[in-house]
Amino acid sequence: MAGETKTTNQMARPTRQETTAKSRRRRSDSFDGLDYRLDVPDEAKDSNYVYRWINDEPGRLFQLTEQDDYDFVYDEGIRSEGSGAHKNTDGGTRISRIVGRSKTGEPLRAYLCRKLKEYYDEDNRKRQRQWRELTSQVEVGNVPGGDGLFGRDPEHAYIPRDARRR
Repeated sequence: MAGETKTTNQMARPTRQETTAKSRRRRSDSFDGLDYRLDVPDEAKDSNYVYRWINDEPGRLFQLTEQDDYDFVYDEGIRSEGSGAHKNTDGGTRISRIVGRSKTGEPLRAYLCRKLKEYYDEDNRKRQRQWRELTSQVEVGNVPGGDGLFGRDPEHAYIPRDARRR
């Protein structure tokens, strides 16, 4: 419009890029998109062990800590106080974090556990050997452990294209 005057605000309005760039709350190079709340820095770990977080789901902790060789990691089991790994969320001495919600809506907690590297490697070799045996049976058309979803009828069974024929 010919007779319309623009106010100062209309003339000096910043672009969206300028506004977004000025409102950043963190340095753009300080975050790579990963969530490190379950990270345990290497300097805080004992190199003779393999560490993992185990969810407190029914039977899972018992299976891995009583029936397997995993042990809970306690506050005093972490070497570096500055690592942040010692910050528990349940007030106890076992290191834990809330990692989500259970099926009932309650907070789901994971506990930091460790297993001797020697035992871990031995168990891993055993699992790999079992996996190789299973896949070799599947490649020749045998499905160990039963008839499978469609039975042994070759017209309805899944047979990979490059499977060895009997």
